[in-house]
Amino acid sequence: MWESILRFLQAEKPDILVTQETYNGVGKQWAPRLQSVELIKNALEFPDVVFAGTRKEQHGGARLENGNAIFSRYPIVANDSRFFDVPYDEHYVEKHGDYTQLPRAMQLATLDYNGTPLHVGNVHGIWGFDGNDSPRRIAMAETIVAEITGKASLILAGDFNMQEGTESISKIEAVAPSVFKGKLQSTFNMRRKSNPGYATAIVDMVFATPDAKIISATMPDVDISDHMPLVVEVAI
Repeated sequence: MWESILRFLQAEKPDILVTQETYNGVGKQWAPRLQSVELIKNALEFPDVVFAGTRKEQHGGARLENGNAIFSRYPIVANDSRFFDVPYDEHYVEKHGDYTQLPRAMQLATLDYNGTPLHVGNVHGIWGFDGNDSPRRIAMAETIVAEITGKASLILAGDFNMQEGTESISKIEAVAPSVFKGKLQSTFNMRRKSNPGYATAIVDMVFATPDAKIISATMPDVDISDHMPLVVEVAI
């Protein structure tokens, strides 16, 4: 789906892009998905990108990092990452079907938006066998809330791996309201899913502090991932 991904992104021309499960390989010896940070940066001519790895995986005799990335047309003046509970893994080996111990983190960058600090959070949440609350997910939400509380002009987005209406999500909404709340049926691409439960699962979300004016919010129906992309236009 790589060419379709690039065509979609080039058509949207986002000023800010947040991605999860992104690889930082450099060089034509790697499949496109394994050099996704570099290829997206070059194809869309982003002047700034920050990558926050969560683990290293074995690929073709080398270990490549996988993690979160924030691409921006505005200068990125600060970047940090917070792991929720499982720490960075230097030697990650996938346990297919059980990703409960996969390292997950929140990336938080500060952008210089024409002289105004703009905070952008990028979350890949703790995976579970359902989308409900758990002690780990509630602790994750509390970590997120601690990081974003007191910040103005903040956009928080990503794959939270849990459903709307949970206690965990409500904790985040108390600081930054959910842009798509109650507007979506699922954020999964059912062309790529066989389990019908995904058809009513909303795990990808965007939150914004009240000072951010939402001009538009859409979920384009495109086949570029097993998740659907979320597109938000914001005025600060």
